[in-house]
Amino acid sequence: MGFLASGAFWGSLLILWGLSLIMGTVFHIHIPFFRIAFALIVIWIGVRMLTGGSSLCRTDRAVVFSETEFPAGKPQKDYQIVFGEGRVDLTSADKSKSPIAVNVVFGSARVRIDPKQALRVVASTSFGHVALPDGGTAAMGTSTWESKSAKGKDGVLEIRVNAVFGHIEVVTE
Repeated sequence: MGFLASGAFWGSLLILWGLSLIMGTVFHIHIPFFRIAFALIVIWIGVRMLTGGSSLCRTDRAVVFSETEFPAGKPQKDYQIVFGEGRVDLTSADKSKSPIAVNVVFGSARVRIDPKQALRVVASTSFGHVALPDGGTAAMGTSTWESKSAKGKDGVLEIRVNAVFGHIEVVTE
């Protein structure tokens, strides 16, 4: 977790806000607290991006302003990639986790799936692009792809990929 997600950051922000309220009420000194705090956060994000610092937020299921790989070991219910790049390995996922969502906003993702497994991929896009394993694409709206073992069956693993101003490539390897 990054500094912006830490309790120390938010605790300090609340203490400073409280102090500015006291200063305004008791001493009639008005400090534009939210404008200053917002400006400092924007400056901090810019410096981190320019210096190549670690991502602002990286967890076992989300990444913001960075790139990461989500390994096959323990699939999550959803993955979030915002202003970044991610590689999501769902080759070991089973239907008990269904549906699994991969959401990309202003970024890109490569999602690996096992073609031998009975699965369905539902791709939704809004000003984005999704490339499906059979060569089909979704550029605006919704498209569905099913593996050969899932044709016409219920109880398959469903993977929902959503791209908003982003790109997702679903591959079988």
